[in-house]
Amino acid sequence: MNCILMELVQTMCAAMNLSKFLWKEATAHVVYLQNRAYTLAVKGSTLYQKWHSKRPNIAHLREFGAPV
Repeated sequence: MNCILMELVQTMCAAMNLSKFLWKEATAHVVYLQNRAYTLAVKGSTLYQKWHSKRPNIAHLREFGAPV
């Protein structure tokens, strides 16, 4: 799982031309998304859903690196 997370972080930082000092924030963003995405390990649900017993609200999500 760590390799997958780091590959996603590298891809996101490269796509947005971000420097390495933002890796911590990119990693936190990837983990946040992974916890709210469906997975085969938890069939028909997300990890967030199993932990909190409710569906996650993803209306606030924006593209990583978007201006704020």
